[in-house]
Parts: sequence; structure tokens; C-alpha cells
Amino acid sequence: MQFVGIYMWSNQLDNQSTTRVKSLKLIGWIFIIILCVGLGFLFYYEIPAFSKLITSQYFFETNLIPHILDASTNAISVVGQFLLILCYWEQYILWFLVNIMAIIMYSGKYNRINKKKFSHFLFKVFYKQDLILMYYLYGFC
Repeated sequence: MQFVGIYMWSNQLDNQSTTRVKSLKLIGWIFIIILCVGLGFLFYYEIPAFSKLITSQYFFETNLIPHILDASTNAISVVGQFLLILCYWEQYILWFLVNIMAIIMYSGKYNRINKKKFSHFLFKVFYKQDLILMYYLYGFC
């Protein structure tokens, strides 16, 4: 996927080697929402089956909310990756949603988690989000 992204971005460069960022219209947002819901529905059933095939267990099988969040974060991440490759700024909104859902999913309310690992996870999430936003605001992306 990275090679596809590099190729797509290189086609979007202008004479100053900056990328022309696009914006979704209403029909694009409708398509993105339908795609996220459809992929989320697919991942809801696919992730547990794949996890059981590989490790013979799926941690969120008995918990409905983390199971839905797990499927949703994967679906939104896939759509966000394609928006990133196609140079749409709305990808930042999707990445923010993924981070919020991951925080809720791994917060320890629905499963037991080491507090030190969770604080490390939170630091990485917000640090990454701030860097992406700074790059966007100051024209590095």
C-alpha cells in the first residue's frame, strides 16, 4: 500500500513539491459513511473468525461494545488509509475517530489492562495525532 501511496502522491505534486489537498463533497461523505458501515459489518464477523483461526480465541467475543468498536476501528482505518492515499484532508477526522474509539475500547472498562501499557498507548495516540495535525496546518503534508 505504501508504494501505491507514494505513486499517487507523486502524481499530485505541484511545482513547489507540495501536494494539492482535496475535499469531499456531500456525495463523498455519504459514500464514506456507507463504506465504513459496510466494512464494519464485514469486520464484525471476519475479525473473530480470523482471530480464532490464528490464536483459537477472540477477547471481545462476549462483550458487544468492544466487539463493535474493534470492527469499527478497523473499517474506519481502511477508509482513512484510502483517503490518505487520495489526498483528502477528511482523513484526519477519521483518524481522530479511530483514536477515540481505541481509547474507549482499551480503556480497561471492558477488559483488564495494565495501566502502564494503557498510559503508553494514550501518549502514542495523542502524540501521533498532534504531529499529524501540525504537519497539516503548517503545510508539511
